[in-house]
Amino acid sequence: MMRKISGITEIILEKQSAKGEKMRKRILSLTLSFAVLLSSMSMSAVSVSSANVEETAGTQLQTILLDNDGKNLWVTESWGGANIIPNTIWTTSDLYDYFYNGSLSFEVQSSGQTSFPFRIGITSHSHNEDVTVNWTDLEKYQNAVTASPEWTSYTLPLYDLAEIISEKGFDKHNVWKISVGAVPSGESASFRNMKISSDDEERQYPFIKVNQVGYTCEGEKNAKVSCFAKFGSLSGKRYEVVNKDSGKVAYSNMLSDAVADETISGESVYEINFDAVIDEGTYFIRIPNADLNTSALTPRDKEEDLKTDTIVSVPFEIGDDVYDEMLSDMSKYYYYQRQGIDLEEKYAGEFARKNLHPNDVSVRRWSDRDNPNAETFDVSQGWYDAGDYGKYVSPAATSVENLLLAYELFPQEFRKLDPNIPETDKTSDRYSDSPAILSEIKWELDMLLKLEHPDKDGSFYVAANYKDGTIYIEDTLYSTSDYTSGAQETDLRSHLATADMAAMLAHAYLVYKDIPAYADFAEQCLETAVRAWNWVTDSSNEKHMSIGAANRTYTFTQEELDRSMYWAAGALYRASKTAGNNADVYENYLIANCENENVNTCFTGSSLGYSHKGRAFLGFFHYLYQNDAPSDKIKTVFSKFEPWRKRILNYDSFGTDYPDWGYWWGSNMVLAQSSMTLLLGSMVTEGSDSIPDAVLHSNQSAFNYILGVNPVSFSYVSGYGENSVTNIYSAIYTKDAKLTPYKCPDGYVTEGANSTNNRHLSKYNGKCYMDSDAEWTTNENTIYGNAAFILLTAAVMSQTETDPVQGDVNADGKFDIADIVTLQKWLLAVPGVQLADWKAADLYADGKVDVFDLCMMRQKLFPAENTANQIHVKNTEELKTALENAKAGDEIILAEGEYVYSGETPKGYMFTGSADGTKENPIVIRSENPEKPAILSGSSTAENYVLSVSGDWWEIRDLKVTNAQKGIMLDNSNHTTISNCEVYNIGSEGIHLRDNSSSCLIEDCSVHDTGVVSPGYGEAIYVGSAQSTTGYGYECDNNTIRNCKLGPNVAAEHVDIKEYTIGTIVENCTFDGTGMSGENSAKSFINVKGNDCIIRNNIGYRNGCMAIQRAFEQNNVVEGWGQNAQVYGNKVYMDTTTNTWGKKMYFLNAWDCSATVWDNFMAYDGELFSVDHEDDHWDYYNCNLLTYGDK
Repeated sequence: MMRKISGITEIILEKQSAKGEKMRKRILSLTLSFAVLLSSMSMSAVSVSSANVEETAGTQLQTILLDNDGKNLWVTESWGGANIIPNTIWTTSDLYDYFYNGSLSFEVQSSGQTSFPFRIGITSHSHNEDVTVNWTDLEKYQNAVTASPEWTSYTLPLYDLAEIISEKGFDKHNVWKISVGAVPSGESASFRNMKISSDDEERQYPFIKVNQVGYTCEGEKNAKVSCFAKFGSLSGKRYEVVNKDSGKVAYSNMLSDAVADETISGESVYEINFDAVIDEGTYFIRIPNADLNTSALTPRDKEEDLKTDTIVSVPFEIGDDVYDEMLSDMSKYYYYQRQGIDLEEKYAGEFARKNLHPNDVSVRRWSDRDNPNAETFDVSQGWYDAGDYGKYVSPAATSVENLLLAYELFPQEFRKLDPNIPETDKTSDRYSDSPAILSEIKWELDMLLKLEHPDKDGSFYVAANYKDGTIYIEDTLYSTSDYTSGAQETDLRSHLATADMAAMLAHAYLVYKDIPAYADFAEQCLETAVRAWNWVTDSSNEKHMSIGAANRTYTFTQEELDRSMYWAAGALYRASKTAGNNADVYENYLIANCENENVNTCFTGSSLGYSHKGRAFLGFFHYLYQNDAPSDKIKTVFSKFEPWRKRILNYDSFGTDYPDWGYWWGSNMVLAQSSMTLLLGSMVTEGSDSIPDAVLHSNQSAFNYILGVNPVSFSYVSGYGENSVTNIYSAIYTKDAKLTPYKCPDGYVTEGANSTNNRHLSKYNGKCYMDSDAEWTTNENTIYGNAAFILLTAAVMSQTETDPVQGDVNADGKFDIADIVTLQKWLLAVPGVQLADWKAADLYADGKVDVFDLCMMRQKLFPAENTANQIHVKNTEELKTALENAKAGDEIILAEGEYVYSGETPKGYMFTGSADGTKENPIVIRSENPEKPAILSGSSTAENYVLSVSGDWWEIRDLKVTNAQKGIMLDNSNHTTISNCEVYNIGSEGIHLRDNSSSCLIEDCSVHDTGVVSPGYGEAIYVGSAQSTTGYGYECDNNTIRNCKLGPNVAAEHVDIKEYTIGTIVENCTFDGTGMSGENSAKSFINVKGNDCIIRNNIGYRNGCMAIQRAFEQNNVVEGWGQNAQVYGNKVYMDTTTNTWGKKMYFLNAWDCSATVWDNFMAYDGELFSVDHEDDHWDYYNCNLLTYGDK
């Protein structure tokens, strides 16, 4: 249908006004979207401008406004036409859904007094091929579309083009421009109010969203079902997880109520969990009787045969090695991105190609481009940054950092990689006896090191980039229209690039130093990092915040530089300490700048992680990770990580802990690195072995999202998933090494949904994506995007990875004589002998491999006759029997699992042991695998004690104890050790030393969530008995509590040392005051009522708990007791100067109790300060018998 109205100015306004009653107009100015290019414009004059859309009702497709960046006027050029482009000059738009019933509408006017016909059509651009189809080539439109002196309105249905679209191979998924031509010479035509619109609704993507690669056998398994509300409800419908091969239902359950997601998908979202399915195989999820509303289907839904009765997901795998091949291909990506080498068919297969830029071996600075005698540089090697061919230092440093983190933290995930690159081929002269990923990273590092200034002063150029096919080093202050700069504005280097290189190279040293093949290279990295730091901190080197040249301008702010500097200082501190060098200069910088506002942005709501305003986080991480003696000031600042983590974990965007406003270019990368920031920070705060479940779940959710549990039910990794990336924005595969038919390699990670630049693609943020090789704002590959997802993948794989076998140096999964032979040969430097996993050989646990480890390996494999009796138990009854029959020298070893007590409980005791061990032959009860501790559980927090020991010389270690009135009870037990145990969800006390239990040690334990039934009696650790208690001996003497983490949610004191006890030591413990109840006078971290106690080197955090009225307390509830305490070296963070009673927040309240104090520190709402000044005695110590020590 064609509609023509002449003289319509008033009519059009009336129609617009009427339309305005039904909808409101929304104009979105979006950076990097819809721009116009009229052919006479030079490339330098084209601005990347905005796309506008007009809001429509409900789920109706949006109206796309081709309004020339808000000017709403187009004029043809002297060549007789115009290219009206509804996006940037680099990208296309997916308009497939508009071609069913949509149309192009516009008004046109001639410039003169005559009328003339013109040609109008639409052009697609895909795989570097343009196809134009014209309405005016159809008979019904010939000479029917004209420009007249009056504005004339046309509506051209897109479906009229169907026949010629099919004939010409026009790509409706990649619409590039509206093409106007055949305007007579001397004439011009003006266009306004140009729109593409349709009354159809947005398509429904496949209902069931799964991780299309799959799930691990023992790992978390989550999927989603989502649909527009118009389809009806699925609440209460049964879903089934079906084995594809057998057809059998492996698991089924009911869908709960949906959650409305208005922003990301616009749909009702249902959760599916099927952790119970653990057998390997191929599966799919099915909802047999969905009975959704068929009238809700759009024309696109019908064309794709979207079912509404029985809904079925795409297939997926469950298996232990389900991600191995993907990780290998994502690593192989970097080989395909290499420059400076021919990609041979034996490694690249069908993607083999010649070196695309062989002239990179001789490159001039941009400022020397017209000087044939100028100095040249070899900048060959490295990786092409993304879809273009640039080599940018800061993005490359970020990419390498992510890969280094992946390998350093999760090396076991890279052992099985076989990416088939020259460095892994023993017949190649490039072969290196090292992990493939490190050889690949070195290819990039070799290039980056060449971008250091030739004076070797540590400074780095910002980039090497191409102009008209020639690469130049970018070195001028700015780029002008004629690409010239003043003579004094040349040979410039970037402070930001230099700081980033200092940071990344320091980290590279830490990783490469342990690889014999790269030991010398590691030293080169560290030396260069130190030079870079010295240059970037030398104030005589002028900062150039904007450097531009051949291709673009590179700018940075002081805020960005501060963040990178902090990263560099942290990495250099860690590397220097490891190398045995003095690291004071870096630690001093870190301490001096840790409160810098720019640095602390990483802990604010504006930061989504270390890739987004949070680069300084990496400085904190490198400094604090595995640092046994960090600065208290830095630790205090880093405590801001926990509220940041809480904020991030509170986000929910289609199941991910990510905000709905974060869908811009590179959203997949930002999501992955936000998730990894949660993990890295938790490694610092809780330790690598105690990552909170919420963080692990967040990692898995982000991982699942990228692989298919997302609003478009799409895997963003090429080649992985039934609905996955098949096109990629890349000059390699679209133009210079294009295959016929088009194809890109597997393992390319794309950038993901981008509503900021592509609102026209959908009303919903998570659906603004298109799989196109001509659309860079959602579908470009980048070296940093792949690196971020490699890190996330390795982290997720490690959650269910089988623990490496100690001694298994050849990484064959077992420890045997072959490993001893291999280590012996390696120690003798036999040529060609390498250790696949050197850490497995470090049995001595001293960070190095030597003859002592060899000796321990021999002892481990050929042990002398063991007089101890090992008793392996795997269920409750076996454990009860083992405890009842225990004797000196017995070692009761518990298999992984939960041991829930059943049966009679004499005196309320459940698991009990009463035999005595000896000093030489203690009785041991422990978990078989400390990484997966056995759980001893009661049946109710209101009664009974889980584990009770009344014998001497016991060792209780590597256990979890939960769900009873008390956790661990020692009754008249002496010389007993409780170590590495977690006690939680307890009705009263967590651990109680009672009835004369003396000379016992509680070490490296975690006690939290106690007093859940009786808050006033919910101490974490309780030593002795109150005088009001009868039937038990009071003399619990000389016990030590060391290196324990107590809290949160300890309802009473963290440690209560009762009257009549002597010599209790509490040292190196951490107290979390969150959740203290205040009941039964619980108002301090420690309450001392015994004598001669030592409280030293502990850290306490009040964390806003109103019940805590002072840090420590002594009481003389019995005359002569609560005396002679030594309190020193402690640090407490008390939030406020006054307690809830309005009284001073004392460090120690000890009236009529004698105490000696020194080296104690306290903080209110700021920095720690010393409280040991006699002049300020009564400000911090409410003690009339206080002595200041000097020891």
